[in-house]
Amino acid sequence: MMFPTIHLNGTSGADLLSQTVDAMLALSDAIKALRAAGPNGRDYYVQQDVTAFAQAQQQHWDRIAKLEAVLADLVAISESIHAQMTPRTAPKTTIRAEWFADGTPATCTCGRAPDCDHVRNAQALGTVRGSVSAVWEEMK
Repeated sequence: MMFPTIHLNGTSGADLLSQTVDAMLALSDAIKALRAAGPNGRDYYVQQDVTAFAQAQQQHWDRIAKLEAVLADLVAISESIHAQMTPRTAPKTTIRAEWFADGTPATCTCGRAPDCDHVRNAQALGTVRGSVSAVWEEMK
């Protein structure tokens, strides 16, 4: 898999990470919606083929697996971007995440919290502390 390289003439690391995280969030929502739209046996039992429902279930799981594979690719890309980020290329904001443990509101150094994109992304993903894939594993 090819990963973007952060450099002065390219897209900033913060923008690359933000775009990838946005895609991850949208894909996560799509996976949840697809799981909710799974086949129901009542819609297949009238068909001549007695395996119709089993086939529909397998096809449904295959579709979910394809989306999860794309999500795994995006996680790998975001980890690569995050690993390349230096203090110069990192986002200029810091999110306090105590709200995960004790319910206190998130704060952000951008000064717009709790209504900033940084806090919304942190609430959706956890924070990008350590491994992004660990956060996604917790969300599943």
